[in-house]
Amino acid sequence: MKTYKTSDEQIIKASSNLEIVNQLKNGGRFTADETPKQYIKGFAQRFKEYEGTQIRFDSVDNFVEDLLKIEYLTEISDPQK
Repeated sequence: MKTYKTSDEQIIKASSNLEIVNQLKNGGRFTADETPKQYIKGFAQRFKEYEGTQIRFDSVDNFVEDLLKIEYLTEISDPQK
């Protein structure tokens, strides 16, 4: 399991990219009922509109890879280890 921090300070502990997406999705006000596919597409569209940066949403793996690349998501050391 790895620990990540979002650019807005949300901490995520996950062992897969799908778990990362589900935690991001469930942390949103209006996104908890969406499927992972709906969530990543909506997130990518909003991010493009507000930040001007394109995030791939064709797969969960590409989506998370892009979040790491643009540093929206950063892997951090687990302080409990």
